[in-house]
Amino acid sequence: MPKHWWAVWALSFVAFVSACSDPASSDTGVVSDKRLVDLNSGELAMLCDWGANLFGGYGHQPTCTDPNTEVRAPPDQATCVAKPVPASCTATVGQYEACLKVVAKDLCNGSAALGSAACQPLTGCLD
Repeated sequence: MPKHWWAVWALSFVAFVSACSDPASSDTGVVSDKRLVDLNSGELAMLCDWGANLFGGYGHQPTCTDPNTEVRAPPDQATCVAKPVPASCTATVGQYEACLKVVAKDLCNGSAALGSAACQPLTGCLD
């Protein structure tokens, strides 16, 4: 199994896209410059719902041609929200969203996407 299969799962926070008119809001509806470690459970739930949607829904597991690649969204919102964000994580919601959009473009190649420039700010979040 690739070293970072769990990182894709850990990054699978997601959120309901809010119709909020707040200019600081992001795709998830959470303020984009807020650090991931500072999110409350409601904000984490929003990130989890948004991310799960990008990955095809909670519990979704795409079929990858490489049998050693395991990628899946968290089984449900509660499991996603319960996954702790490491204290070493300095990434913001906006940085998280940018990375997850890159990963979602090719779920079966998530490890490569995690090495992209868009995902570099999340390095301390994958401990």
